[in-house]
Amino acid sequence: MASATIPATGPRFQLSQLTRNTAAGAIYAISTTAVLGVTYPLYLHYLGFRQYGLWLVLSTVLAFAQLGNLGMGQAVSKLVAGDFGKGDKAGVIDCVSTALCALLLSGGVLCVGLIYFRFGIARQFNLGTQEAMLVANLLPLIGVLSLYAIFLDTLSSTLAGLGRLDLYSYLQVVNQVVAAGVTIIYLMLGKGIISFLLGNSIGYLAMHLGIHLSIRWVYGCNTFQPRRFSLSQLRRTLSLSLYLMGSSVVSMLLTPLNRLLLARYVGLTAVPAYDIIFNGCMKIRSLLDRAVRPLMPEVSRLCSGDTENARTEITALNRKMMRMVLFFSGTIYLILFAFGGPLLRLWLGERAAAGVPLIGLRICLIGSFLSAICLPAFYTLLGLGQGGSLFIAYVLQSAVPVATVLVALLFNRPISLVLILEGVSVGMSAACAYLLWKESSAVNSIFGMATPTSQRQTPDGTLLT
Repeated sequence: MASATIPATGPRFQLSQLTRNTAAGAIYAISTTAVLGVTYPLYLHYLGFRQYGLWLVLSTVLAFAQLGNLGMGQAVSKLVAGDFGKGDKAGVIDCVSTALCALLLSGGVLCVGLIYFRFGIARQFNLGTQEAMLVANLLPLIGVLSLYAIFLDTLSSTLAGLGRLDLYSYLQVVNQVVAAGVTIIYLMLGKGIISFLLGNSIGYLAMHLGIHLSIRWVYGCNTFQPRRFSLSQLRRTLSLSLYLMGSSVVSMLLTPLNRLLLARYVGLTAVPAYDIIFNGCMKIRSLLDRAVRPLMPEVSRLCSGDTENARTEITALNRKMMRMVLFFSGTIYLILFAFGGPLLRLWLGERAAAGVPLIGLRICLIGSFLSAICLPAFYTLLGLGQGGSLFIAYVLQSAVPVATVLVALLFNRPISLVLILEGVSVGMSAACAYLLWKESSAVNSIFGMATPTSQRQTPDGTLLT
C-alpha cells in the first residue's frame, strides 16, 4: 500500500511554529507552577501534613503503575516527527495506532496486577490499620486511572510529533487547572482524599476531548485506528521505547522510592516536606524544560532530510537553547537560593514552612539548576534516537540517591530528609555531566564527523555498512 503524503512545511512556518512551541512550553510551566503555588497551601489547610502525605503515598503507586506505558509517549513523538517530516501520513497513523493498542494490553495487565496485590502494596508503607485499609480500597480506582493516564499520555504525544507542542502544552494546562479546581471544590465539601481521584478523573476527561478535537483539526483524521496495528511497526517503536521505558523504571527510584523511604524511616510528615522541596525545584526546572522540548521533534525532522545541513542546523539550535537556559536559569535559581526562606514562609505560612528545612531546599536547588543546564542535550539526544544514552543518564541520576540511602543503612546512619536531598542533587549533577558529553559526540558520530562512512549510523541508531 502506497503511503499518503503530507505537504512539506516551509522554512518560515517551521521557524514560526518552533517559536510558538517554545512560548507555549514556557506558558505551560508558568501556569502549572502557579497552580502548584495556589493549591499546596489549600491542600495542607484542608488535609494537614499527615493526610496529604497519605495522598502522596497513593500518587506514588499511580506513578509506579504508569510504568506500563513502555516508554511509548516520547518514542511516538520522535517517530511521528520523522514520518511527518518525510510526508508519510500512513506511517504516522500506523505508529500511533500500534502504540496505543500495545498500551491498552500492557496497561490492562498492570492494572489487574495492581488490583490483585492491593493489600500487600498497602502494607509496604508502614501505615496504621485504618490508613492501610483506605489505601487498599482506593488502589482499584488508582489502577483504572493509571491506565487512562497512560493512554492519554501517548495520544497527546502525537500532537508533539506533528510539531504542535503548543496545543500539547495548552491541553495539559487545561488538565491541571480542571483537576485542581475540582479537587479543591470536593475538599471544601469534606470529601477528603477521594477528592484527588475525582479531580484527576475529570481533568483527564477534559484533556481527552481536547486531544481528539485537536488531532482532527491539525491532521484531518483520527490517528488511532486499531485495525492499523502492525507487528513491524511495533518492533520499530519498541526499539526506541524500551530504552525510554528503562529510563522511566530507573527514574521511579528518584521520587516514589524516596517517598516510600521517608514514610517508612522518617514518618509521613516528611513526605510533604520532600514533595514541596523537590517538586518546587523541578517546577522551576520545568519552566525551561517546556521551552526546550520543541527541540526534540525539530531535530527528528531535520534527521529525515538533508544530512549535510542537518548537523549545522541541529548544532545552531542546540546552542541557541543553551544560551536561553543559562540566562534564565541562572537568574531564577540565584534569586531562589538567596531568598528561598522568606518566599517559602510567604507561600506556606510560618507554621507550614517550619517543617521544610532551608538547607534541604538549597541543596535541591543546586541539583535542579545543573539538571536544567543539560536540557538541550537531553532533547537533542532524544531527537537523534539515542535512547541508550538517556537510559544511562537516568541510571546515574537515580543510582546515586539510592546508593546514599543504602550506605547510610549499612553503617546504621539515620535516614533524614536532608540526606536524601543530598543524594538527589549529586545524582542530577552526574547525569548532567554525562549528557553534555554524550550530546557532542553523538551529533558528530551520527552525521559522519567521527565515524567512518563504512560504519555510519542512521538517526535511529542502526549501523549502515
